[in-house]
Amino acid sequence: GQGQGLRAARCCLMAALLDRLRSAREFTVELAPGKRLRMRRPLAAQMPRFRGGFSLELMAEHVVGWEGLTEADLLPGVGSDSPAAFSAEVAAEVLMDRPDWAAPASHELVESIKAWLAKQDAAAKN
Repeated sequence: GQGQGLRAARCCLMAALLDRLRSAREFTVELAPGKRLRMRRPLAAQMPRFRGGFSLELMAEHVVGWEGLTEADLLPGVGSDSPAAFSAEVAAEVLMDRPDWAAPASHELVESIKAWLAKQDAAAKN
């Protein structure tokens, strides 16, 4: 009935809002020309997890996509030139084995957290 349609519409609006909230925290990390990771800054409630130290596992949890990566990028000498479908599990595994990719990803995640904290600090002073 009409109530179901309204609930479905409200659900779609909430899903769209959630997507926008998440997208607002996203940034890209250039690994090589045309090869990028998409990462998402942690939520304020997740920040305390970083106080105990910064690990590759913790950083990898914030990778939410990639662009331009092929199977050959992930499996040098073995994989094909076909685009690789994103998988959070594969991203974590690869980052833990590729310091040349993990370093810029870690750096940019830390920078995104610092920028967010600076904004919060500035807002608190106003």
